[in-house]
Amino acid sequence: SCQENLNFWTQPRMKAFFDGVSDEQMLCLDLVCEYNPMWNKTESFYGKPWLWCNIQNFGDKVFLGGSLDQLNKGVMVVKQDSAKGKLRGLGLVTEGLSYNPVVDDLMFEMAWRDKDVEIESWIKRYATYRYGKENKDAEQAWKILEETVYSRSGDFLSAMTRFPSLQKEKEVFFHNTRPADAWMHLLCASENLGKVDAYQFDLVNVSRQVLANYAT
Repeated sequence: SCQENLNFWTQPRMKAFFDGVSDEQMLCLDLVCEYNPMWNKTESFYGKPWLWCNIQNFGDKVFLGGSLDQLNKGVMVVKQDSAKGKLRGLGLVTEGLSYNPVVDDLMFEMAWRDKDVEIESWIKRYATYRYGKENKDAEQAWKILEETVYSRSGDFLSAMTRFPSLQKEKEVFFHNTRPADAWMHLLCASENLGKVDAYQFDLVNVSRQVLANYAT
């Protein structure tokens, strides 16, 4: 069990395990670091180089979501901590790609920053960056998405694609009319952005998630 594993891996045992390999021949991945970091429980992996990692997607699940602010602040906390040891960079350790490119973009921007971003202004700039031109409806759509599906992590799957179960579905922490409003704002931007590949991708992705939420 998990508790038995925790009881077994005492500090001396973990240190002995890591000391079995020379420092420069091992690179440790601190998985799901924004939720359950291990670097601060292992004296920064006892001197080994390591990466602050985010697992955005388990099991190649298709969903819209991810905590932008959690990544934004979590990366800065460790970068500014004198006990971070041999932190060598950031890593995406993911079992599915391309469903939430905004999370990837923020994650890798943080690698080059000395302080965290102001998420509201960042997401406004992101809308222009992503589509190559300014559009008020696109900006409003992304503002709503940042405040809902990207305000905390969660895999918002459709009831139609879940395994059959008698257990209650996980509650969505926002009212679905708000992502639906983002969908409508994206539709309103179609005349201006309709030929942009990234816009087409996002319109389909948001449409799919809104309908999936209603189905649940």
